[in-house]
Amino acid sequence: MRSPSYDNFATIKMENDVCTIAINSEWPDMAHDPISLIFSGTSRITGKFFVKNSTGVHSFDNVKVQYFDKNGDFWDVVVHSGYIKFQENTLEINLSQNSRGTSDKLGFNGIYKIKYESKCT
Repeated sequence: MRSPSYDNFATIKMENDVCTIAINSEWPDMAHDPISLIFSGTSRITGKFFVKNSTGVHSFDNVKVQYFDKNGDFWDVVVHSGYIKFQENTLEINLSQNSRGTSDKLGFNGIYKIKYESKCT
């Protein structure tokens, strides 16, 4: 089974008085038979993380997470532990969600280079 791939940078900008972090990814489409396991396509998913500003550490309870598909449809991701941390030119995401009764780390967890479209202060 193929794994999702994630951009190595996070785009950060102020939207509607909220600091928005966007990370693009490609997730493999669901395989329904052995042939589609090998030849299935991918879907573009953008993870958006909403915080107060682009400095310091933001605890999970101060972070809103939504995943967007290519059509702009989205779904909320409820996180129950972790943080987002800004350090100089990098961003670290370390969040977990409660999925089917177990704690699962978000696929978007990792360290990203920051690309500012506008500052969030």
